[in-house]
Order: sequence, then C-alpha cells, then structure tokens
Amino acid sequence: MPVLKAILLGFIQGVTSLLPVSSSGHVVLISKLLGVDGSTSLKFLSLLHIGTLCAVCIRFRRDIRRLFKGFSEVLQDSIRNLRILIGNIRSPEKGDYRRVLNTVYGRFSIMLCISMIPSILAALGLRKLVEAQAANLLVTGIGFTVTALILFITSFSDRKNRQPSHTRFREAALIGIAQGISVFPGVSRVGMVMTCTEFLGFSKKYVVKYTMLLGIPAMLGAVIAEAFSTGVSLADTVGIGSCIAGVLTAAVISWFMLRIAEKLLTVQANRIFAVYSLLMGIASVAVYMN
Repeated sequence: MPVLKAILLGFIQGVTSLLPVSSSGHVVLISKLLGVDGSTSLKFLSLLHIGTLCAVCIRFRRDIRRLFKGFSEVLQDSIRNLRILIGNIRSPEKGDYRRVLNTVYGRFSIMLCISMIPSILAALGLRKLVEAQAANLLVTGIGFTVTALILFITSFSDRKNRQPSHTRFREAALIGIAQGISVFPGVSRVGMVMTCTEFLGFSKKYVVKYTMLLGIPAMLGAVIAEAFSTGVSLADTVGIGSCIAGVLTAAVISWFMLRIAEKLLTVQANRIFAVYSLLMGIASVAVYMN
C-alpha cells in the first residue's frame, strides 16, 4: 500500500474513531474506493487502533491511574473479607467485613470489567462472521443505518443526571453487550456505548468518560487479536513504512480530535450524527450496487 493511502486511512481513523460514526465503516468504504482489499483494510484498521489507543491513554492517564488504584483497593478489601470469612468459620464473630465498593473509581473499575466480559465474548464469537463480510459494503451500509437509527431514537430520550455510583451490575453488562455489537463495520462503538449509557439516564460527562475508557480494552483487544491472527501479514500487504505512517497519523489526529469529540458528545448532537451515518449508509450501498 502506498504511504499516502496509509496516511489517508490513518487520518480517517483518527477523525472518526472517537465520534459515533463508525471508523470501521469509513475505513472499509474508503478502502474500497482506493482499491484496497476488504480483509486487508480491516486488518489495517486493527493496527491503526494503536494510534488512537495511545492518544486516549495519554488524555485519560489520570483516570487510568485512579482506576488501577481503585481496582487494587477492591482486590485488597476482597482478600481481607475472605480472610475474615475463613476466620469467622473457625471462630464466629472474629471480625467485621469491610465494604468493598467504597470509592468512586473502585466501583467504576468493576463496572468497566463487567462491561468488558460480554464485549470480549461478542468479539470472539462474531470474529469469523465479521471477517467473512469484511469486503461486503452492503453489510457496512446496514451497519451505518443501524447506527443512525439508534442515534435518532435515543435523541428523544429523557435527559437525566445519574452519577457513577448509581451504576448497577446488569447495566454495566448491558453496556458491554452494546459495545460487542459494534464489531460489525458501520456499527459505531462510540455510538452504541454512548446511546446505551444515555438511555440508562447517566450524566453526559459520565457517558463520555465511560465510552472513552471502555474503548481502551476494546482497541487493545483488536490489536492483540490481529497480532495472533493467521493469514497474510500486513508487513507483506501494506508494508512496514506504510503501517508506521498510518499509526502515527491516527495517533496525532486522534489526539487533536479528543477534545473536539468530548465537546461534541456532551451536547445534543445525536440527530446530526444520525443523519451523517444514514448518508454514509446510503453511500456504502450505492458503491456496493455499482
């Protein structure tokens, strides 16, 4: 793949990956127009996630540190309670249990872990089906349309202001399922997670943070899956230089897009994104038919 094509795809990944418009759908569509094989484009997209992943990790580094700290505290409290349980079996009323989810980031870390489980299962279960339809722009067009429909419907939902402490385990699992569906090209991960958390009534600020942070394991998983996948190597089909150029472009553009995305996602712009996704769906079907 020429370096300029790789840079263009990296630019598209950086612009669209943090908005509810499906970066995978854009990459598949543009790759088709550029004459790039569909399976190669999805493999290359997985690699481009490295750039976006680096930008998100740098932007939310403080939250990530707090999440690790909160998670370690949850583990420590859980181990302590287990020891107390064993002690109480031997000698009743030997100690009192400690509340495990007693901090905001401790609870947040567990909610993210719960969301990750159905996301991982969905990604693994649907991987072969997605790969088989990688070059099918009709599937991509349907994915864009699904994203548009969901964004449009949730734009009418009542705006509430639930806080992180109100998140329930079943709600975290539901958010994870929503993210898992986004493995199909055209179905936006950001759009699915954002609309699901909005539908559950959480505050916009929390919605944005949950969406971005939950994307870290999703993007990391895509990179790892690609690293261990079989088939033609990107080094052969794309070229090492083009791979590096694409990843660097995705990283730089994602960094600049992060603040823009955070602002856009906190305003009532779902209908605008819905219209745009619908137009992209129509364009994908049009190219497919031609």
